[in-house]
Amino acid sequence: MMWLALMGFLIGPVLHHLAVRFGARSAIDLPVCRECAARRRWLGWRTACDHRAIGRRETATAIAAAAGCAGAGMVATSGWLTPAYLVFVAVTIVLVITDLDHKLIPNRVLYPGGALAVLLLGAGALASGRSGDLARAGLGGLAFFGLFFAVALAARGGFGFGDVKLAALLGVFAAFDSWRTLLITIFFTGVIGGVPALVLLAIRRARPRDEIPYGPAMVAGAWLALAFWEPFTTWYLG
Repeated sequence: MMWLALMGFLIGPVLHHLAVRFGARSAIDLPVCRECAARRRWLGWRTACDHRAIGRRETATAIAAAAGCAGAGMVATSGWLTPAYLVFVAVTIVLVITDLDHKLIPNRVLYPGGALAVLLLGAGALASGRSGDLARAGLGGLAFFGLFFAVALAARGGFGFGDVKLAALLGVFAAFDSWRTLLITIFFTGVIGGVPALVLLAIRRARPRDEIPYGPAMVAGAWLALAFWEPFTTWYLG
């Protein structure tokens, strides 16, 4: 898993740059140094100049990507499934950043990235003998989508439809693992996203109609459920 963690750490700044570009709806180009505008080299970590062109948030993204890629290798029950989980990690990291920056889940990231992740998941499932889990994955994606669609209708503008579409992707990967993983994803998402939102409403730092970025909580809930559903279940039942 170390090589996956290293790979994630190296591509983290690139994912951060893509998220900034997609969120700003600008053209994609090579990262540049913030001090002298020199183009970066080595996957965005250094530039042709002597300046260190890496920020704190990019470093945090690199660490998150390293943890996510290492976790992808652990969650995948077969090497055939690893590419799907790696793409899933990359896509969700980019979407978390765009949602935090702009309260936006860009379709030009979610649609092609999510489709690629699902296609790789299907191919990996067929190659590894887990084709029977694909039906559950599809139903899980529809169920999670339906749940958040109902929430969006009830919120009447306080909940973005981008989060609803993101739920379909998260539901597919969670349910592919098991129905229990999907249920734990819903629980973690509610705790991580719902509790802070209620606190903000209670202290009047937010209004019921305010749109609060919920994508990060959804992604964190799915990541945690996929990685820790077994110890969580053991603790809860114990």
